Amino acid sequence: MTENIPQQHVEQLVKTYYPLFISFAKSRLSSRHDAEDLAQDIMIACYESLKRNPQIENINAYLWSIAHYTLQRWYSKKKWVLTDDVSSFTNVVHEQSIGLEPMILEEERMQIRHEILHLSQHIRQTMISFYFEGMSMADIAEDQMIPLSKVKYYLFTGKSKIKENMMNPTQTLLRPEELHLYKSAIDFSSVNLWSVYQRTLPRQIALLCHGTDLDVTDLSMSTGVPAMYLEEELQLLMQSGTMKSTNQKKYRTNFHILSSSKIEELVQLFHAMHEDYFSEISNRWQRDLDQLKSTDLFQYEASDQQYAWFYANQIPDSMILAWQDEEYPQILSCGSRAFIFAAQAKEFRWSMGATPTEIEGVTIWGSDCLELGIEGNQALLHRHEVANALWDLCRGLTKPEDEELYAELIQKGMATRIEGAVYTTLPISTPKSRAFMTQIQHELYSFISPKMEELFESATKIIAPTIPHDLKPYTNGYVKTWISFLAGVTLKETLYKKGFLKLPKDRESAPGFSFIYQP
Repeated sequence: MTENIPQQHVEQLVKTYYPLFISFAKSRLSSRHDAEDLAQDIMIACYESLKRNPQIENINAYLWSIAHYTLQRWYSKKKWVLTDDVSSFTNVVHEQSIGLEPMILEEERMQIRHEILHLSQHIRQTMISFYFEGMSMADIAEDQMIPLSKVKYYLFTGKSKIKENMMNPTQTLLRPEELHLYKSAIDFSSVNLWSVYQRTLPRQIALLCHGTDLDVTDLSMSTGVPAMYLEEELQLLMQSGTMKSTNQKKYRTNFHILSSSKIEELVQLFHAMHEDYFSEISNRWQRDLDQLKSTDLFQYEASDQQYAWFYANQIPDSMILAWQDEEYPQILSCGSRAFIFAAQAKEFRWSMGATPTEIEGVTIWGSDCLELGIEGNQALLHRHEVANALWDLCRGLTKPEDEELYAELIQKGMATRIEGAVYTTLPISTPKSRAFMTQIQHELYSFISPKMEELFESATKIIAPTIPHDLKPYTNGYVKTWISFLAGVTLKETLYKKGFLKLPKDRESAPGFSFIYQP
């Protein structure tokens, strides 16, 4: 029945507002089907409200208030238990809500309970004490040991934040773009940054605070996560050194993040350069292989491909870039200086994690590579009993008590058994092999250096504008870090895709970039 509703309102509702409600719903819901259902619900709510209140002066404000509160019902999937006595908020939060049906006012109360949980600790505590526990401002000031003016400020800020978010409801999903963290350090940090940033929430916080100072309330409203949980996360990120706090209790990301589009621009620069460089490497390899075999890199007759993997790991991938101490902006919680940098893009599967283990004056480098399916080498060789067993094999020593360790090394492709004897499959970098590789490196460096100087200039133009203001003094260091990182990643990828590097058929000669450095 529409006889109680003015005809012009009915026509407005159908002709003007329904298409707008469809657009409104689509902008807030990811599913077209859900958006159409929501628009229908809004229309029904508006129709029922107009039947009860046909004399509306500001029809536009009235209908959009109903649209927003109908949307909130879609978002209310959790029940918040604080108190039902929130009547003192209603005239502050949404002036146009006065006079709407009880159902909508109840939605407002539910939303208020929800929004309070997004406020930062001190504001949240003050709001609950004043509105829900009935404490006076003077009592709150005494209880929290803060000035009365601060209590008034917290109450004003809290109400403003609640009103702002209720007037502009959003549906925030914790699905940030991919973010992968990397680190280039003078000293290795004891902080496991990769473990921290494997989780979605720290990645979302880092993205939101990159180049922008946000407080807990801002972050809570942007992520949809209650402030109390964010406060715990921020403390962890502060302890790791990847987040800074300003005097205004705001937070900013303390490392550089490069977007996927900028990453793609940089990668294309390297791929273009590597087209010429690959031809030079390939030609030299044909001349160098026999002499490289004469340097006794391996304990047994290794395949050409095993020499190729070592060769690829030793040749220069960029010009020599020197970092000055003052170019390192990051002081980690353990006291070490480092460049922490992240890509808002898919993980670089050709990035080579490498960890040194020192034993008896020898350094054993364990390396992993996701693209090759080689994982766990760094952790394995960081165990001193395994590193010592491997070094024993290099010297022709075997011990019956180490048979279990030999089996583990064979399973990882770092050792092989030939006619009952166990040998390491890792190359052994000796002064003789290094003298030969130094000559090769010098010649290849002369070829690549001029090309890298041009690339460095282009890369600086891409990277420099993306660095936040507080990290600007370290722009040169960040450019060097990104270039060094991407140079190695893209060169290994090029060598593999063009067939210079190949995967073996058997695990006992598994390739990789792990090696033993013997002085």
